[in-house]
Amino acid sequence: MQDWWYGLAEGGAKLAPFSDLVHDDVRTIVKEKEQAIIEGKFKVFPGMTDEELREIYYF
Repeated sequence: MQDWWYGLAEGGAKLAPFSDLVHDDVRTIVKEKEQAIIEGKFKVFPGMTDEELREIYYF
């Protein structure tokens, strides 16, 4: 069995466009975090194993 984990860094997911209601400060923060995730500088679920991540069904 082969598991594939594609996210922002691999191009397998991307964030939806911002609503016009989203303030510029929030857009900046989100874009910075997105770039940090892509560069591997920010981990969304640090310390979790693949097995633990597979059990998350609520996102």
